Amino acid sequence: MPAPEVTGVRHGLYRDDANLLLASRVVVDMTGLTDWTWFTLTSPDRLVFDLSPAVFGGGVGHLPVGDGLVRAVRWAAHPGERVRVVLDLTRPAAHRSFRLVDPPRLVIDVDRLEVTLYSHERARLEVLPLDEYLIGVLAAEVPPTFQAEALRAQAVAARTYTLRRLRTFGGRGCSVHPGADVCSDPAHCQGYSSPERLRDSWREDYDALRGRLAAAVSDTHNLFVAYGPRPAEAVYHSTCGGHTASSAEVWGQSLPYLEGVPCEYCRISPGYRETRRLSLAEARRRLMAEFFAVKETTASGRTRRAEVAGCSFTGSELRDRLGLASTLIESVSGDLAVTTRGSGHGVGLCQWGAEGQARLGRSYREILRYYYPGTDLRGVRFVSGAGGGAPGPGKPDSPSPEGPGEPQPVVVIDPGHGGVDPGAVGPRGTYEKDVNLAVSLAAAEALTGRVEVHLTRREDETVSLRRRTDLANEKKAVLFLSVHANGSVRPEAGGTETYHFPGSRLGGLLARAVQRRLLEALRRRDRGVKEADFFVLRETICPAALAEVLFLTNPREEALLRDPGVQRKVGQALAAAVFDYLAEVR
Repeated sequence: MPAPEVTGVRHGLYRDDANLLLASRVVVDMTGLTDWTWFTLTSPDRLVFDLSPAVFGGGVGHLPVGDGLVRAVRWAAHPGERVRVVLDLTRPAAHRSFRLVDPPRLVIDVDRLEVTLYSHERARLEVLPLDEYLIGVLAAEVPPTFQAEALRAQAVAARTYTLRRLRTFGGRGCSVHPGADVCSDPAHCQGYSSPERLRDSWREDYDALRGRLAAAVSDTHNLFVAYGPRPAEAVYHSTCGGHTASSAEVWGQSLPYLEGVPCEYCRISPGYRETRRLSLAEARRRLMAEFFAVKETTASGRTRRAEVAGCSFTGSELRDRLGLASTLIESVSGDLAVTTRGSGHGVGLCQWGAEGQARLGRSYREILRYYYPGTDLRGVRFVSGAGGGAPGPGKPDSPSPEGPGEPQPVVVIDPGHGGVDPGAVGPRGTYEKDVNLAVSLAAAEALTGRVEVHLTRREDETVSLRRRTDLANEKKAVLFLSVHANGSVRPEAGGTETYHFPGSRLGGLLARAVQRRLLEALRRRDRGVKEADFFVLRETICPAALAEVLFLTNPREEALLRDPGVQRKVGQALAAAVFDYLAEVR
């Protein structure tokens, strides 16, 4: 078979409002599909793709671009049925690449999201690539020596906070500085430290510490905390002092994912407890009185109302007047010695709590889910140019060190029951565990080659629910699909239903794709997509769904489920649902 031919290269700007992407898109048109590898070069910055096997008979192709990020695209044939495509860039940038089938083409998206920052350090507006800005945010907001998972959690929270304010996608921007998306004042937007300031501060440790922060940003590139279709209000603070506050008690606006949660993890914070001592004279100057009394507290224990010489103050007013670290007042003694717990407003992600959880081995996904309950992580995966393993500047003909394309998404299929747990049993003695395994193996076969697929069991063995969810979490799966057959004391009960965890938007999207494909394949009663607090749906970090394919206790449906041809058809339907879901979230 002749090698596919490169027939042309096109350029355009790509915008995805659903996933908040803005990219320079380069499309390589071909007569057939092929594999590719990539690497980066510097001085000047270039992104290089080798397509093999492939041919090009037009000498050297050249497409001037000049969109501010991509200067031009060049391509030419190389020995060994290989075509090299070079993107000349104005700066390093993350990218993603993928194939489309009809017609055959390679698509390259180069991330061009930028932030307009008002820098208080320089008293001017600056335009920065989003990832470069986030490195500066992490440097200003948390110690760079934090655990890697805590840094990743902070990177996602800071990215989410920023995306919600980007005027490019309809955000409100910074209300204090016209023309800015955000400013560098942590009391108003987010802190930000420039590279120059960090070099002065970190000196000989600059490269190592900046590298840790850059890795956290790169490892989570493009991910954000989502509630519904848009970024959540991912606020954060230093130390909650034992319990985070709800948005309602601090700002008067209730958000379902910003309810207070208990947090003993931040006890390691140097700011967990603080005593502020004021002389009576200082107290009179600040309060016009020598004492105060806390009259009302919130659900998280923070001061809602205090009384000073017959006047009422809110907790925030009292905090500002006395210069307290938080409104969580533990005791008042002496002349006026006020002991508080925590630091900051207390809403959302507790930064030192995230560090404490990371030290216990929890992942950034688990940390974010804890502090922003009911949210999902969204975003399309890009890869950093630094990950390309550039062979060095000035060597455009060096072989690529990368494997073909990007890593495949990880999917975990869970054949329900097994071993000592047979599950439902049909009138003819059919065990649910056997049906589940046959269907799951058929699904895995249909998925192989396009995703990295793992099964929680491949034979008749007992597997705990915890081991099933741990596999998905350890493999960093993009989705988890549990396969079951239903049962009922009523033999006439029948049909198909699919479950997802309550409030999980992406879980619901997956469940609807599964239900739709199963109905198309089986043409049985539609029992609908439902919510349930099943263990395997609750304890998986990724979006998850549980399919009840048919009722094994229904004689007619048992006959279908015993049929190897139907088992294979159901497995293929589940695989198609996985591909539907992945295409939707991409």
